[in-house]
Amino acid sequence: MFLGADRVLFKRAGALRKKQTFSEDLLWNYLRTKPFGFKFRQQHPISSYILDFYCHSLKLAIEVDGSIHELKEVKENDAERQGQLEREGTFFLRISNDQIRLQLEDVIRQIERYFKRENRKKKSLFDLTSPFRGTGGLILPKSHLRPSTTSSPNE
Repeated sequence: MFLGADRVLFKRAGALRKKQTFSEDLLWNYLRTKPFGFKFRQQHPISSYILDFYCHSLKLAIEVDGSIHELKEVKENDAERQGQLEREGTFFLRISNDQIRLQLEDVIRQIERYFKRENRKKKSLFDLTSPFRGTGGLILPKSHLRPSTTSSPNE
């Protein structure tokens, strides 16, 4: 789950949790309620990075970007980090501080659309693999219909 994150990174993540930005705090107040039953962690170490918010069951990272993320060097670092984690199966949502402060309801709807889309994928996967699909019954081989010749009548 942590993809090799070391103790130093865990310690730094703990310090960051105590110093959330105003926007991170606003979004955390929503995410900590476990929307749609999904648990999030804040300032979560993965590999050599710390993600603002992470849901392991969805492999979803939510990054809250302040104005510093507009700088060329920071953008390049973000893209490199995001690319590495996406290759390992993590999906990213990037949200700006301004979006959270000025359009929190829209941000929450965007996140909820992702939850709903993932839930539909999981349900459709279950529907495709369920032995109870279709007639509502389970098909057993004929051998299960014949009485066993080796069992005693008391069994």
